[in-house]
Amino acid sequence: MILRNTIDEKLAVELLKQIEEHNDPRSPADHGTLSTDENASVVSYLIKLLKSNRLYSVISRVSKAIVKIKDEQELFDAVCKIVVNTGRFEMAWIGRVDDASRVIKPVVFAGNGNGYLSSMKPVSLDDTPDGQGPTGKAIRSGSYYVCSDFYLDPDFEPWRAEAIKRGYRSSIALAIKKEDMVIGALTIYSSDIDFFDEDEVALLLDVIGEVNFALDTIALEDKNRKATELIKSSEQQYRMVFENMTNGYLLFEVLFDCNGNPFDHRLIDLNSVVENRIGIKRANEVGKRSKELFFELSDEITQRLYQVAITGNPYQWEQNSELLGLYFGIRAFSPCQGQFALFLDDITERKFIEKELQQSKALLRSVVDSSPDLVWIVDPDDLSLVDWNPTFESYTLARGLHIKKGDAIEAFFPGGPSSVEQWREYYEIAKKAGSFTIEHRSLVTNQSFLVTLNLLKQGDNVFGVSTFAKDISEIKAVEAEAAKNKQRFQTMFENAPLGLALVDSYTGKLIDVNDKFAEINLRSRETLTSMHWYQLPSAEDVSMVMEGMISLNTGKVDSITKEKLYQRKDGSSIWIKISIVPIKESDGAHSMHLCMTEDITEKKLSEMALLESEERYRNLFQRSKAVLLLIDSETGEIVEANPAACCYYGWSKYQLMSMNISDINLLDDDTILSEMSLAHKEDKNYFIFKHRLANKEVRFVEVYSSPIVVAGRKLLYSIIHDITDRLKAEKDLVVAKSKAEESDRLKTAFLANMSHEIRTPLNSIIGFSDLLLDPFFSTEQQTEFLNAIKQNGRSLQAIVSDIMDISQIESGLISIQKRSFLVESLIDIVVCEQLINCHSKGLELRVSKQAGDIELESDEYRVKQVLTNLVNNAVKFTESGYVEIGYKLKDPNTIQFFVRDSGIGIPKEYHQKVFERFSQVDQSFTRKYGGNGLGLTISKQLIELLGGEIYLESVVGVGTTFFVTIPIG
Repeated sequence: MILRNTIDEKLAVELLKQIEEHNDPRSPADHGTLSTDENASVVSYLIKLLKSNRLYSVISRVSKAIVKIKDEQELFDAVCKIVVNTGRFEMAWIGRVDDASRVIKPVVFAGNGNGYLSSMKPVSLDDTPDGQGPTGKAIRSGSYYVCSDFYLDPDFEPWRAEAIKRGYRSSIALAIKKEDMVIGALTIYSSDIDFFDEDEVALLLDVIGEVNFALDTIALEDKNRKATELIKSSEQQYRMVFENMTNGYLLFEVLFDCNGNPFDHRLIDLNSVVENRIGIKRANEVGKRSKELFFELSDEITQRLYQVAITGNPYQWEQNSELLGLYFGIRAFSPCQGQFALFLDDITERKFIEKELQQSKALLRSVVDSSPDLVWIVDPDDLSLVDWNPTFESYTLARGLHIKKGDAIEAFFPGGPSSVEQWREYYEIAKKAGSFTIEHRSLVTNQSFLVTLNLLKQGDNVFGVSTFAKDISEIKAVEAEAAKNKQRFQTMFENAPLGLALVDSYTGKLIDVNDKFAEINLRSRETLTSMHWYQLPSAEDVSMVMEGMISLNTGKVDSITKEKLYQRKDGSSIWIKISIVPIKESDGAHSMHLCMTEDITEKKLSEMALLESEERYRNLFQRSKAVLLLIDSETGEIVEANPAACCYYGWSKYQLMSMNISDINLLDDDTILSEMSLAHKEDKNYFIFKHRLANKEVRFVEVYSSPIVVAGRKLLYSIIHDITDRLKAEKDLVVAKSKAEESDRLKTAFLANMSHEIRTPLNSIIGFSDLLLDPFFSTEQQTEFLNAIKQNGRSLQAIVSDIMDISQIESGLISIQKRSFLVESLIDIVVCEQLINCHSKGLELRVSKQAGDIELESDEYRVKQVLTNLVNNAVKFTESGYVEIGYKLKDPNTIQFFVRDSGIGIPKEYHQKVFERFSQVDQSFTRKYGGNGLGLTISKQLIELLGGEIYLESVVGVGTTFFVTIPIG
């Protein structure tokens, strides 16, 4: 019987049953039976595989859990549950080391505990009887410890009775580490004696290894999160660091092909350190691709950097520049997807020092690692300067100090005797304690620093004291400003004419109130601050108040303002205005509400009296915001008009009431009377009319009319809405729909042509590639095939470039890089590149230049791209004759380029359409001459980005001239 290393548990049970049946005397004789030893061996092996299978499942589930879990306590809980539920152990618990009490305290458990953890004797960290159990030994050893049989292990005696009572027979304890420090242990209990043999221990070590890795990852992510928050705190500070950092910094963008594979990279930024150290100009280098850059990278390094940009995993290496005579330590990371950045650290001096000194890695890290903090190292005996980081050197240079190795403490702390003595005191404390942290204010610069000093050791030998000084001046300033703001708020709070109270947004407890609030409530401040907000209103208002607070907490409302009659504790009633607003923290959250109360009793009584007086004369007609008219249905006279009607038509109420509806409605009198008759009979109550306003403007209105009788007079109650804008919008919507349909049609035609243009060179490339594989073709023929492949490849590259350009332009991602260049040199480059293209078609390439060269401040690459595109178009659509390119100064501030040909020409109706996206003169032209129809669209948008314009003049059958004008500066 052959068994695999891992086995499904159900399959293993089934195999055990088969073995039993196989050896059953009642089974058919022709099976043959296994011997007793063979049977025992197979059963033992199967049980072993079952155990391994369970532990493999534990490893798998733990691996999946740590990917999702980012909290330490949640991770411990999940691990214990997986060990018990998947590994089928009796119980598992995790204890953490309590340094203060020197015991291991349980933090989480799973399984059949039955009060075991609370009843068992505490596990000590010390080498005492209470520390001789599996857990204590595992933690002290930093590894694991197995107790194979609780009955026989004398060290387990303090816990034996409680463990055996619950069915535990053996256990294993595995030390849990975080950042190479033992912080606790995972202890697992089995009901089997001798369960944890060498193989099971190895698998459980894999489990604890996964847990340790997850703890390190959580700690690292927490550090990274804090570092990220610090970096994002100020964009201005980042830029200042970028420009003033001592390390070289270069930022690249990875270029991907249509399949998403990286094929090149482009420089998009570098700092002044690179400019000064290498001797280049940023403006000349930004935008260049790999082959154009001032340095080369090997293919292996390049591929690794592409992986950095894709995966985000950092990479570092060292590289020697023989040309510069420098040695760089280069660190690569990805600031965002698709980009990688390089830190160039000049380690030439470090390389020289490495040959002379073999100090510990701690010293090397202190020297090499770049840090935004001030870092330096002093000799532990005489406190002379041993080493420092670039930030420290910049800090000292800015103060006129030229530091060097061996300088005494007075040389780099020139604040006078008191300052030097202060630093000597710091170092003496650090040498005694091993490390020391203090806030220090510089007497020279008045800056605040958080200073940490640590002894540097190699074995027992102390060879230096490292100092890290973080500038916390800005933090201290923010804290001071916060204290000022708090004082201002307290002053306003105490002296405000309104009653103010700070209320806990969740419990409703009154945190603080001012004297005015206490006066309104007829209670002392001490009494109020011992109460909850819900105790102030009457019982029937409590639920309403609670709903309002919930609405504020959940963000449904931004504030609450109410006026209510408030019954005070002495029985008196006052009208108060209550306004509640949340006090938001910097992150948008809020834990307190500010409640403002104002006694408005006098104001309310006045308003109520006024309202009572006005209510007699106010009616719905006058208050309505809608345009309302009362019209005599028989004569058309306007009987009444509300203020909204006067405002809308532009006539006063007196004027409107002296007018007839025919003075407003543009229909003839008979039609108006007929429509009013229908409204009066209630046969029709909705109309659309044209109404004339006082300013002669005509507007479309919809009218709802209902018949009423007032004092025996038959009137129409008319509600009027202006629908002019709505009708215009509906009309515009129809036009927009038509344009959209036309755009969709053009887009479909474009895509069909693009599909043809891409497939044509692809088919040629594939076809000629297949021919190259045929060995019967001669070398000359194969060369022709390769030229064809090359030509079609370039065609395909041009199509893809056009698509990429139009995509970048449409999405606003393209950037213009302006610099000075000579126009004549640019024209010469374009002519040189296009000369072969013209001669291959038998065309004459003419050049027209203005006397005297012109210096242009623009994007040379984009101007060349447009001119090359125009010359390519001219060559494509010219069968015989010439193509001419030239330029002239249109005015002192503008240069005009032109490209003229003797080609087929463009009909006048297409002079503007050729620049539109998805538009072409004729599909037959595209099929005959090729092209994707994007060239002129790209050219037009690029020229507009440069602040210029492009237009054409053409006569069919005679030729075409394209003109491009752009500003000189």
